[in-house]
Amino acid sequence: MNKFWLQLRLRWLVFVIVFSSVLGLVLTLVVTLITLVSTGVHFTTEGLKALYTLVSFWFMLTWALSFLMALIFSFKTLFNKEVAGKKLFLIECESKEPFDPVILADVIPIWRKFLFWMVWILLVVALLLLGVFNIDKTFFGGLTLFILILLFGVVILKPLLLSIKNVRSSDDMRFKER
Repeated sequence: MNKFWLQLRLRWLVFVIVFSSVLGLVLTLVVTLITLVSTGVHFTTEGLKALYTLVSFWFMLTWALSFLMALIFSFKTLFNKEVAGKKLFLIECESKEPFDPVILADVIPIWRKFLFWMVWILLVVALLLLGVFNIDKTFFGGLTLFILILLFGVVILKPLLLSIKNVRSSDDMRFKER
């Protein structure tokens, strides 16, 4: 396997995991602190149980939101960082010049295409697991879905980027210049 694509996939995977987890925790702490200040929860056994329930509830919501944000920001960072001596370029359709730097508005079509592929892949996997292997519906919980998206995301990242006409690596750019 090409070192560039392996490192690019690993960088994408680490970025999505770390960004979504940290942002989810920070947002959960903010909401929890606001709730503690406004309600004045007492630190008794019942108060700590209520606090745990509150934190776990808000973490699930904020983590889901931060996961979507991590996916879109990860595509932005793929084009703005050099990996293994190479760089991905997003080419403007009309002028055929690369965007430099790539902003969020530029990567939204790639993000939408990635989510579209994920929906279809996960739908096929869900149908196979539910129909053929008779796996319970509770298998498709939040953490399992997160892991499946990361696993399939790493697998489809290279074909996704290569299928988009205006994405080139630095090798492709040098080839076109000659």
